[in-house]
Amino acid sequence: ERDTTLTPAGLKQVDRLDELLEADPATKDVQVILASPMSRTIQTAATGCRSLIARGVPVELCALVAERNCGVLFPADHGSSKQQLARAWPNVVADKWKGLDELPDTWPSERKEFCWAQRVGEFREYLLDRPEKVVAVVGHGAFTIGLTGAHLGNAKFAWRTMLPDGSFERPE
Repeated sequence: ERDTTLTPAGLKQVDRLDELLEADPATKDVQVILASPMSRTIQTAATGCRSLIARGVPVELCALVAERNCGVLFPADHGSSKQQLARAWPNVVADKWKGLDELPDTWPSERKEFCWAQRVGEFREYLLDRPEKVVAVVGHGAFTIGLTGAHLGNAKFAWRTMLPDGSFERPE
């Protein structure tokens, strides 16, 4: 299935994620949520970060963190066009999430540069150039491993400090 949504078990996981984030005092410092423009991550951001969104933390769709395996296209890695996303997720439009207009019309592109391994460095630079100091990223397993060296599992979170060179401190 293309651009899958969360399963009933996944919906329970993101409900729990919101509870955990709401209880974590570190979330008071989150300044922006960057989410992959795949349906399952839009759902995760909207539901799993709803307490942050309710506090006014803006959400931006960021194609750099989308799941795209190098050379292998799994059906779930085929996203929806921005028109399809706008119809499927009216909250993205109504709540003025940024980034939807910046997606290519034929999202995602079939181009090789959308391979996650090639985007990790570009995303690191993107983060370093942003004005926010505390950013929540709602992404996918392979990309997260490439970015931080850690696999978090579904609907899990971890705090990481980015160093000036774009690498991340390892937790103790």
